[in-house]
Amino acid sequence: MHLEILAVSRGKLLPDPELDPVCCIFYLLHGDRGLKCNMGIIAVKQDEFIATSVTSPEFKAKCEAIEIVEDETEAFTRLIQIVQLHNPDILMGYEVRK
Repeated sequence: MHLEILAVSRGKLLPDPELDPVCCIFYLLHGDRGLKCNMGIIAVKQDEFIATSVTSPEFKAKCEAIEIVEDETEAFTRLIQIVQLHNPDILMGYEVRK
């Protein structure tokens, strides 16, 4: 399972979890033995630009699941449910920092 979490940052600074909200979580599930990959998006409704963008026909054509949630807490709760449901062997992230 590949994950990317998009947080709005201030200027050229790296996102700070105390100040900068998560607005979208992208994930890609790889099936066993060459089975189809499933891409999904969990977008936070509070970020109107992101919520509107991910429901566009372009995104809908590429994604198996697009979910709009009320807030960051609900986004992470839904991500945890997806991880528990699919039980991936490996979790990968992009631009991961300590």
